[in-house]
Amino acid sequence: MHKLLKQQLTERLGLADDAAIAAFTRQIASAGDNPDLTPEVRGAPPHPLCQATTIQNEQTLPPLSQINSEQGLRRLRGNQRLYRDMLIRFANDYRHNTNRFTGDRDTSQRAAHTLKGVAATLGAEEVATLAAVVEKGYEEHAEQSEIARAILPLQQALLSLITELDTKLNQVNPAEEPHNSIDKAAIHKLILQLQPLLASADLELLSLVDTLDQQLCHTPYAQLMKKVKEESDNFNFNEALASLTPLIARLNSERENSR
Repeated sequence: MHKLLKQQLTERLGLADDAAIAAFTRQIASAGDNPDLTPEVRGAPPHPLCQATTIQNEQTLPPLSQINSEQGLRRLRGNQRLYRDMLIRFANDYRHNTNRFTGDRDTSQRAAHTLKGVAATLGAEEVATLAAVVEKGYEEHAEQSEIARAILPLQQALLSLITELDTKLNQVNPAEEPHNSIDKAAIHKLILQLQPLLASADLELLSLVDTLDQQLCHTPYAQLMKKVKEESDNFNFNEALASLTPLIARLNSERENSR
């Protein structure tokens, strides 16, 4: 793992050891694309297709009954936008994967350990506690029937939490009809902001990548941006930086041709 990234995870999120850091990064890296996620747009007008989502994500974080938001925000140094992004990624990752604790023992134990660490980091205390019980059952080689009894309340709590996150964070689906017009000058400005963040492995790049992905959705640049996002989501920041090159070249070429 990039040394600067590891330092930021330790300082910003309070992850004290390599195992906790690995669990957290696997969780975020496996979240995948999130078309409903549009963080703050730094100086660029929102893409029409994604405007409704942008408005939703600019709202103050609502009260969450199943989340200790104060604890989660403290770990992210009060960054509500980044915290909201993390909660949405968490919900998207686990929405259709609540049965990941019922496979072979080693895989299921690791899955419970991962969930325990990430849930605790985000302030989902009940889920973290229940995941710890499942993990302990696997560690102590408990009977499968006993572990199954521990998994059931974990799955129920996880589903309940995801439902609340979906409802309270009020994610909205973009309109189905695409809009292909974009402000290329604004996009170029965002890319210039992104390059040094990728070079220094600054975690703020995750939000900016999501912004660009939303700005370029349903445009001829979507596939080029998708590669940048995939590499960034997997914390391959050098590869993401390299993937920006063809996108920049195409934007520059079209700007020159339009003059």
